[in-house]
Amino acid sequence: MGWRRKKDPGPSREMLLAARPLRNPNICEKEISGGGLELTVSLPRSRLFRWLSGGRNDPIVRRYQLDPIGTETWRMIDGRTTIMTMIEHLASAHGMKPRQAEAAVLTYLRTLAQRGIMMLALPHEPSGEADKARNQLG
Repeated sequence: MGWRRKKDPGPSREMLLAARPLRNPNICEKEISGGGLELTVSLPRSRLFRWLSGGRNDPIVRRYQLDPIGTETWRMIDGRTTIMTMIEHLASAHGMKPRQAEAAVLTYLRTLAQRGIMMLALPHEPSGEADKARNQLG
């Protein structure tokens, strides 16, 4: 007996693979030696920090260096390319098994999202499937 909230299972695997990653528009890119890329992102400070610092409102600036495969993946993040397309491309270009490429891409994208560098645009459920899910719940 608990009053715990049920954890949201999140999007289904199919929905996740059909999602389209979007770049944070506040990212600046700079080429670095060895085929890599340096990303600089400016993130707003929290209200708590602004209050504690007496109203200081300068953004937090973070820099991240991407290796050549990270750069290749980053360049596919254009708002049109699905995650599944990215996985297929990296698997064929680097001789990886599809499941191995899927795990690598999903982990990499999760890290980028956690750092505020990108986000996902999930596809909408077809209305029939949404109705079926609603009927199963109640």
